[in-house]
Amino acid sequence: MQVLVLGKGYVGKAFCDENPEAIGTRRKVTSPDTPSFDLENPVTWKNIPKAETVIWTFPATPLEKVKTFYEEKLK
Repeated sequence: MQVLVLGKGYVGKAFCDENPEAIGTRRKVTSPDTPSFDLENPVTWKNIPKAETVIWTFPATPLEKVKTFYEEKLK
C-alpha cells in the first residue's frame, strides 16, 4: 500500500521516518527531492504523486480550497 503524507513537518516527518515506503510532501519548496505544492495554487497540485492512502497533517483551511483539492486530487 502506497501512503502519501501531505505535510512533512514534525508529525509527517516522524511518520515518514518510521515508514520509509511513505511519500512525504511539503507545502513549500524546501528540498528538490521532496514533492511540494501550495493548497492555494491549483497549478502546483500536479506535483502530488498518486497514492492509495493519504495522511493530511496540516490545517485544512481554507475550506473551499480543501473541498476543491479533495475533489480534484484525492477522491
